[in-house]
Amino acid sequence: MRDKISSFQMSSQFNGHGDTVYLKADTVKIPPVDQDDITLTPDYSQYALYAVGGVPVVLDPQNIDMFLNRMLGSRSVLNQVILTKGGPGGGYTAAFRIATRGFTDASYPVIKPREKEAVVGSVWYFVVTGSSNLIVKRARTTKKDREYIIALVAPGERIKVVTINGNTVTMPTEDETERCRWVKVLCKPDEGYKQEGDGDGEIEGWVQRIYVREDRVRVQRFNEIYDYSKMAISYIAKGDKTRTKIKVTKNIFEKWYSFKDADSIEQCPNVNGKWKVAVGPGILDWEYPINGTLGREDEFKGFSKCIKVRLHLKDSKADASKPFERILECIVTDLKAHSFHYYPYFDEADLSPDDALRFSSEFVDAAIATAIPGLVQTGIRYPYAGNGDVVSLKHMDGSVIEFYGGRKTDFGFTLSDYMLDEIEVNYEYETRGLKMSEL
Repeated sequence: MRDKISSFQMSSQFNGHGDTVYLKADTVKIPPVDQDDITLTPDYSQYALYAVGGVPVVLDPQNIDMFLNRMLGSRSVLNQVILTKGGPGGGYTAAFRIATRGFTDASYPVIKPREKEAVVGSVWYFVVTGSSNLIVKRARTTKKDREYIIALVAPGERIKVVTINGNTVTMPTEDETERCRWVKVLCKPDEGYKQEGDGDGEIEGWVQRIYVREDRVRVQRFNEIYDYSKMAISYIAKGDKTRTKIKVTKNIFEKWYSFKDADSIEQCPNVNGKWKVAVGPGILDWEYPINGTLGREDEFKGFSKCIKVRLHLKDSKADASKPFERILECIVTDLKAHSFHYYPYFDEADLSPDDALRFSSEFVDAAIATAIPGLVQTGIRYPYAGNGDVVSLKHMDGSVIEFYGGRKTDFGFTLSDYMLDEIEVNYEYETRGLKMSEL
């Protein structure tokens, strides 16, 4: 080493060129570390995965035994287990990859997380059966025999739905009757349907999922769905051999309202501080089905009909004297049937002559709107609605709220100064169980 230029440090000595050199330095005091940012290493064992029927194997890739390799070829291999922070409750989620080693027989490991104790709870739903009472059943069957009935619940009334780990218990029909989705509920048996052993408390039963909705306040935020500043309604005129698409573009934020009789001098009626309006069915019922009728007055009997329309001032109308936000409280007394999103609905070859006529438009061969069905007036009628033309060109206005009366209604401010933000629904109970004609 004497002929080489090299050096290394060892303890308090510095060795260079074979000679020992002693160095002196000032003592350095390291300040204490702030303990607020110190966290313990998580206990990853609680996130370990179990491979059912798995065989633990340690391999040396360079010296692997060929007989062992062939034996493992019939099994798939679980490797690269990765823990990622951000799971439920801020915990970790586990992911893994599967390797087959090229000789797999299509086997695949069954992976399950460490089992946790199930947490059983309940959440409130409400009944949306139109004019009929909801039948709570002892079994998942559409049979109407008295022996299957636990209780009858009126439209608009609340009912407890069973949850396990926060999820509703949903299952299909269990016999040969009509196939439906059912949810498990808790309710007290009606006196007329009590059976031996029911007791006086709540018992478990089943109801069809389509007849209940979760009972919580809902907010439809229009600035989070699609690009409603450029909503497009396109259609092909009836008999146009060139199949030329005519496109109508609407800014829903800017022109979010319309009037039933715009030129009328009549004021929009106000009921206890709430303006009478019509909206699409998807505003009140966020699960409104494609086969909804919109012609039966009692179809929305179970729903709350009051809504809050939140608006904000347009930048172009900014003025210190104008509030930035306004809330219009409204009461829904009619529904906008022309708020669907495509036509034709069905393949004409699959329809009977009567149905082909029923679902046929006199004005267009095809139409489509870039909107979620039930929220915006598109001019395309819901298939089974009982009113108006299948496609109405005059209703392609893109409005969300339709006020009764004329445009000269005094709202206390100018509607066109404000843009639509969101609509809040299902926050009150007084109008549940009432028909719209009773409001």
